[in-house]
Amino acid sequence: MKRFIVRSVWFLLVLVAGYSLLVLSWGLFTPGWMQKNLVYKLGHKGHSWSRYQEVKTAGKVDILFAGSSLCMRGFDPRIFRKHGYEVFNLGSGGQSPIQTRWLLEKHLDKLQPGLVVVEVNPYVLSRDGVEPGLDLISNHDFDLSLFGMVWQTENIKMFNTFIYSMMRQTFGLNRNFRESRVKQDDTYVDGGYVEKTLERFNKENFSGEDRYILGPVDYQQEALRDIVDLLKSKKIPYMLVQPPVTGFLLKEHQKAFEADSFFVSLGNYVNFNPNDFLNDSLHFFDSRHLNQEGVEIFNEVFIEEVLKESQWTSNNN
Repeated sequence: MKRFIVRSVWFLLVLVAGYSLLVLSWGLFTPGWMQKNLVYKLGHKGHSWSRYQEVKTAGKVDILFAGSSLCMRGFDPRIFRKHGYEVFNLGSGGQSPIQTRWLLEKHLDKLQPGLVVVEVNPYVLSRDGVEPGLDLISNHDFDLSLFGMVWQTENIKMFNTFIYSMMRQTFGLNRNFRESRVKQDDTYVDGGYVEKTLERFNKENFSGEDRYILGPVDYQQEALRDIVDLLKSKKIPYMLVQPPVTGFLLKEHQKAFEADSFFVSLGNYVNFNPNDFLNDSLHFFDSRHLNQEGVEIFNEVFIEEVLKESQWTSNNN
């Protein structure tokens, strides 16, 4: 029996090592059209690599932001610094609660935030989290604990990319990689924010890709509950914030934005939809994302009407 167990363990080790080397070779040497089940996004859009490199050297912050591109493009550290707040933005494109949970578990103790602002919206709660998961695996320093997120999605692309990223970093294949601060219309700003060249929303350009297909995913809801429980266990004040989107989108998907009872149930929730301080054609660059002029207005409102009037501010500043 002992011999059988030993042989089985050796077989599994050889199998894992062999598959890992196969995935590495597959990713390095096969053409892109053959890599449908391996999607490695090192230096992809959103400047995730730069953000995860910077957070390694960041110190204690007053406010830590996390969430999807509405967070990444919606909270500008420069504006908060003008008001005396040191902040870091851990947002990333499409980031869903299962990525937010992992990032907070990884970085909370180091950043010691006085407040965590978790951006929420009905869209990401309805996604499987695969695309932002691939982005996280590809750009963050490798960590075995990422496998929990991979396992939860039950997606072969996530599994293969997890192995490929592990192998690349094990063999130092990323050591010379550097990401440009400016990529096309995006500029990375210290503190995790991504500023887009000023554009304005035109409803005539609204496409089917902007339409929401909703239906909350159970494990995303569970992850958001876990986030709240984590912050409560560490006695860190938190806010769940739904940033503003265009009035046009609200009309298109009114039911989606009215169905926020789940967010309300988690406490400390602020929804900026609808609002009377933003204009669709002036302050957004698409149906969901604020342009820089919109960000400046929204951040000032958030600071004056939420932060400075909150119990957190009176206790911490």
